[in-house]
Amino acid sequence: MNYPYPGYMQGAPYQQGYPVRQTVPQAPGFICRPVAGEEEARAIPTDFSGATILMPDLGHGRIYTKTLNYADGSPIFQIFEAPKTGAAPPVEFALKSDLTALAQAVEQRFAALQAEKETKNE
Repeated sequence: MNYPYPGYMQGAPYQQGYPVRQTVPQAPGFICRPVAGEEEARAIPTDFSGATILMPDLGHGRIYTKTLNYADGSPIFQIFEAPKTGAAPPVEFALKSDLTALAQAVEQRFAALQAEKETKNE
């Protein structure tokens, strides 16, 4: 059967000289998207390709991750927080009046011991 289109032939034979390219499925990678807070991170849609979404929150020192739960299709949302450093517990200092009272008590005791020693030596 002839068609009015030039170069068209019904049932064109398969050409043998071209190799068939097979694509190898790649494992899902990571997607990085900076966020400003936890609410924004929770609002980002889950990637259905299975890639984990990394969301650093530099203002709060946290990293959020969101990935697809293949069992039921729900998102898995995790929060990672760096340990707080440099926040030493508050140091309690003695009051100056307490130190002065203690110093006077030590001086009085020392004077009493000196007086006792002198009376023994006589």
